[in-house]
Amino acid sequence: HLDCDVLGDSDELTKIRESIIEDIMLLIGHSYLCPNRIIAMAIDIYEKLMMEEEEPSKRPQALVSLLRRFSRERLTKIAAFLVSIASPVAGSKDVKDGKDAKDGKFDPEPRLSQFMAIASLISINVIDLRTLWSYLEPGEKKIQEAYHLLQRKYEAKLKTISVVDLSGKSNLAKDKRYFSASVKNFNQLLNKKIRMVEAMISINDWRNACIMLTIMRRICRPCMNHYLRSALCDLLKWIIQPLLPKTASPPYKSSRRFAWGLLLQGSEGPVPVCLPQATDINDFASATKQVLDQLEYYLHTDNVAMGNLWQVMALSLKDPPGPSPVIAASAHSAAPSNQILDDRLVAMIYKHLLPAISIAKPNPWLSSMAWNVLRQLTIFQRYMIYSCWETRYSQFMLKYSYEEAKFEAKKILKRVVSSDKSDRDRDDPNAYKPSPVFCQLCQTNPIPIVEVMLKDIEIGFNVNMIQPYVDLTGRCSDMMTDVVGYVLARNCERGASETRTFLNPADGFLSPWLSNFAEFIGRFYKKHPQTNLVGILTAVCRRMMSDLPEGAGSAGSAGSGRQSSKKFKGESLIRVVLEKLMEHMGGLIVVKDLTAEQLLCLAGGPRLRLESVSVGARPDPLR
Repeated sequence: HLDCDVLGDSDELTKIRESIIEDIMLLIGHSYLCPNRIIAMAIDIYEKLMMEEEEPSKRPQALVSLLRRFSRERLTKIAAFLVSIASPVAGSKDVKDGKDAKDGKFDPEPRLSQFMAIASLISINVIDLRTLWSYLEPGEKKIQEAYHLLQRKYEAKLKTISVVDLSGKSNLAKDKRYFSASVKNFNQLLNKKIRMVEAMISINDWRNACIMLTIMRRICRPCMNHYLRSALCDLLKWIIQPLLPKTASPPYKSSRRFAWGLLLQGSEGPVPVCLPQATDINDFASATKQVLDQLEYYLHTDNVAMGNLWQVMALSLKDPPGPSPVIAASAHSAAPSNQILDDRLVAMIYKHLLPAISIAKPNPWLSSMAWNVLRQLTIFQRYMIYSCWETRYSQFMLKYSYEEAKFEAKKILKRVVSSDKSDRDRDDPNAYKPSPVFCQLCQTNPIPIVEVMLKDIEIGFNVNMIQPYVDLTGRCSDMMTDVVGYVLARNCERGASETRTFLNPADGFLSPWLSNFAEFIGRFYKKHPQTNLVGILTAVCRRMMSDLPEGAGSAGSAGSGRQSSKKFKGESLIRVVLEKLMEHMGGLIVVKDLTAEQLLCLAGGPRLRLESVSVGARPDPLR
């Protein structure tokens, strides 16, 4: 009867339910029914109804009315008892025979649907959350121990990659195995406290979920756990679902009840009671901010969530408000880009999406979706995103990805050097080809890889390796080549220092690092002519103007005739980058320090060149 099996209008059903509830309470008062069993049965029926209804309905209201007739303390204790007892493993012999499982075969994972029903009762103030949290076992100590073990293995693994051990006692494979085991241990950690937080997220009771997540953040990073991360990612996909084209039913619909939280009521505050779906593209940033702040950049295991976010980003692109010389130059360059994003969405890209790609496995589909958005932005916004992305590498797990990318890049570049020494290896189809491995590595962490490459080039241990390094980027994605352009522009923007002089004080010639650097830039842009040149040209022009005397061009300084005391650092010699760009991209070969014989040979014009080629050639009688 409480399950709406009685026919009649709403008033009749209400009277019948109230009569049944009064009869139940009367029987309990005369000790004919056990109140604890009635409460446990009502919670079980409430769980069944909740999992049958994807959208909130009026069916469980009678059960809630029955439960409200009992005290919160009794309800909380019974709920703690229900989640504390273990469930028998499905399919065991005792379960088939209808007996209690006495052989110790219990399901170690708490049932999510039961926790969701209890979490729903907590959200409507039927059960006390703080009291129930104290009853859940095991305590927070087990979670803290697992996270501290992960941190210790992380520090040990990071040290083996970033620090060179000359003693030979370090074991990279062993450290990596121990680190992977500790990550898996915390990732798959599941107990009643984690299940309760997951259930709160699954019913969209966001205010109570944030309270429990804040408690857990004192001892660990909750988003590094698989169950909490999956719940947050599913909530994120549910929020942005109206902004995307209609597709098949998402898989989380069978286990999540996000729509149930929309009926919750509470006072206004900085943390909302529940999170609504984003129905307008302008509400996208504000609707997802709460979830992304909890997820940080740990979306790397859910490619669907990241792909959906990039799709909404593509829909959020808009034209700039006013004209700008940089935007106009980018719009008419080889790689036109004249769109902009809101500052909140730009922050979302470099705080969450790009760092998530850094710690994820290489995924060409995801990289192409990211580049589909970034290539339409102006060169200023794109390079600003790259620079902010680079600053995030000092954080937990990203530091490891950064050092590991550099470590793997060094191994690949060593193979490039060794394979280039032998013509037989280059012609052998079965020989090791570093290009596919290098391109796969560049899909996740392009910035540290480019830094390793440029460091080898600037050292100049072998100037003949500049072209092989450029050829190594031949099969890389457009996003990788754009990141290379950003790193090159950033290095051109750096000023002179004691260890980085533009002019060699020993012989008065250009520093070797500058010559090699300019040579690489010219060959790289010849190899990739589609890469935008606005950024590097702007950086070179600014650096060339940095050596102007102070006050040059002003009327006051011209009239006084006083010379500036600013020291000339030779930074205008960065113009060699322009020379190499014109030489390689424009086909303008510059020959310096010619001898008398070379001048004599090059003194003729085009007619002399044609005559010298045709000398000794026999004419074709058939023509």
